[in-house]
Amino acid sequence: MVEFRDTKEYKMGAASESLIVQRFMRCGHTIFPAYEHVLQEGKEKAPRLFKSDRRFISPDIMAFVRGKALWVECKAKNQPGWRKFAPKGWPRDGFPRWEHGIDYYHFTHYLDVQADTGQPVYIVTHELATPFTLECSGFPPDPEPPLSDEETFRVITINRAQSSGRRELRWPRPSQGNFGARGMGGWLWPVAAMSEWILDANAR
Repeated sequence: MVEFRDTKEYKMGAASESLIVQRFMRCGHTIFPAYEHVLQEGKEKAPRLFKSDRRFISPDIMAFVRGKALWVECKAKNQPGWRKFAPKGWPRDGFPRWEHGIDYYHFTHYLDVQADTGQPVYIVTHELATPFTLECSGFPPDPEPPLSDEETFRVITINRAQSSGRRELRWPRPSQGNFGARGMGGWLWPVAAMSEWILDANAR
């Protein structure tokens, strides 16, 4: 049996986390990597926060700068997902589109972490390939538009992900019986709602 740390998925995620941490440090942030604490215990589980009556899944890192703090969930993606048509029950406008998403179970925990700690939660996605354009209104559903092999870092606040996204139960790979963490599907939002993270030329 292949250990999770030896899988391509884990290695890609760990590499992206490292790059995201480096970018924050170049911008002057001090980093607490919550995921490192979990890995040192020898268990492949999401980082946790604890209260007397419950546990929260926490984002991967906490970044501090000039007396302020923020939570950061790091994501590694080969490319954004290409959604040809709106899922059943969704408004039809806005499709086809490029989109990103996370497990709905984790998403609800991140909202609770933000509410309980008072610190904002950001989702940073490292794309290994990125669309040439996010304006898809005139595109036919097929074929999927071409991608650039240029790496891109995209950022969205969890509030923006909440307001621009929707829950999809048949996610991420329903044909394989994979419906996300706890079988609760995912929370999906358009890539167009995200901001591209371009480092200032003066960043260290």
